[in-house]
Amino acid sequence: MKPGLYIVSLPSGGYYPYTIVGWLRPTSRGPDEWEAEGHRILRRYGRGAELAELAANGPHADTVLLRAAVRPMPVLRQHLGRPEACNPEAWAKDCPRPEGWGGGR
Repeated sequence: MKPGLYIVSLPSGGYYPYTIVGWLRPTSRGPDEWEAEGHRILRRYGRGAELAELAANGPHADTVLLRAAVRPMPVLRQHLGRPEACNPEAWAKDCPRPEGWGGGR
């Protein structure tokens, strides 16, 4: 996996995982430690939406996203379930590239 914008599922500690869209990159603490920056929880994908289609074309009119996180979230690479690389242009309005984001630390 390369640094970039992804849709991923993460364990929530409950029955259903969280699905987020955000900018992911490895940290300087080792290859298994990543961080999600500017990430948003996908609360509802939208009627008939599939993750691969959302990744390529951006959110639907009825996709529901929670507010963007203000701080990076640490994640372990092993917990990044089903990463779908996103089209940054299609997501530019709803999940813009974080300021100063360089892709790796």
